[in-house]
Amino acid sequence: MPRPTDRRLAALELAVDELVWGMHRTPNGPGTISGKAIKPKTVTAGHISVSDLESVNAKTGSLSVTGSITLTTAGHISAGQDDFNSGTGFWLDNAGGVPRFSIGNGPSGSRITWDGTVLNVAGTITATDGEIGGFTIGAQDLTAGTGASHIGFSSSGSVRIWSGSETPSAAPFQVSSAGVLTATGATIKSGAGNARAELTAVNGVSVYDSGGTVRGRLSTDGSGFLGSTNGLSTGAAVRWTTGGVATINASAITTGTLNASGITVTNLNASSITAGTIVADRISGGSLGGGFSLGGSNITVSGAGVITNSDGDTWGPNGITLVSAGTFGDAIKWRISGVDKGSILCSSTIFSVQSASGVDLHLTGNGAAARVQGTDVSADLGDSSGAYAFRVRNTASNTTVFGVASNGAVLVRADATQGLATGYTTLGTVVGRWAIRNVAGTLVGYLPIYDNIT
Repeated sequence: MPRPTDRRLAALELAVDELVWGMHRTPNGPGTISGKAIKPKTVTAGHISVSDLESVNAKTGSLSVTGSITLTTAGHISAGQDDFNSGTGFWLDNAGGVPRFSIGNGPSGSRITWDGTVLNVAGTITATDGEIGGFTIGAQDLTAGTGASHIGFSSSGSVRIWSGSETPSAAPFQVSSAGVLTATGATIKSGAGNARAELTAVNGVSVYDSGGTVRGRLSTDGSGFLGSTNGLSTGAAVRWTTGGVATINASAITTGTLNASGITVTNLNASSITAGTIVADRISGGSLGGGFSLGGSNITVSGAGVITNSDGDTWGPNGITLVSAGTFGDAIKWRISGVDKGSILCSSTIFSVQSASGVDLHLTGNGAAARVQGTDVSADLGDSSGAYAFRVRNTASNTTVFGVASNGAVLVRADATQGLATGYTTLGTVVGRWAIRNVAGTLVGYLPIYDNIT
């Protein structure tokens, strides 16, 4: 009979043989080792090769995986975070077949999350190298493109935004650190229409209406216009040249009033002008049309300037020069309540002062007057004592050759040839008579006229 010791050795030898040949008498079947058959911390090997390693919990030192690690729908890998986007650390899981990842301080701190659809980055991103959105990340700037296609943004320096050059200070478009915009061209639009303001190197600043017509322009040469109806300076309410000469269309001044401390123009056309003081070298009828109202104001013509009308009449520093065609009212005419009363006119041979029909013509001065009254011509001599007289004078000697005094006395020359003298006694033949009438027109007698008196 075998001894107990021999039976135990035989059983052990059998168990070893089963392990060698891949057999084990356990419920797990061949090719398996029951956990009960392995004591804790008793498997020591440089290499363990298995086709399927399953463990509820596993603790390892360094883990090197040459294949892949697949998480089941209930599995996760984490450190610090106890759930997706919860706590400080990271979390990687497969929630119902949707892979999710979170790292950082969730849910309110700086973090990165991927919920299977949206990648969210919260917090501050700091980078001094790399690319983002086609831009190259620098230590203090973002840049893209080369040459004229270059664009940049900087957090330092005098130029913070630029485009069109790799040198910020030479770029045609710049925005400085002080907010100053520099651009060689710009278009500012209002709404969806064509109304806009444009800045170009050729035309300067142009303003367009909704139909695309230029209404105003300030050109680069200093000229410009405003209120154009046809997109050109010729149709503008106001236009000016490079030299500063401005033209205003009067029809464009809808208020009818233009107030200014001083206006200098070449031609001023208006239906009515009410002004304070007008200073001009020349105001001509060809340029000043319609009504001209001074009110209580003045016209001052400086230097050698003159006021001229369309007939060529002038008013200047040498006086008034009137051009007359020799007809009533052509030079100077007086009118009362719309009715012509008198005129001064001149022809090539006659200078005339005329009154209208039914109007007396008086020439007065120093108490005396010459009067044309109806068909009569009279002299008002101012008194009856003979102190005043109507005289005919010799301009060379300034002596009276004939006259009538205010007391009715006849004044004649006091000489022997034409005037009164003594020594004449013989009368010649009566050749005529001179009728003498009183002031009422009644004949009172005659003065004989002799052919000779000696």
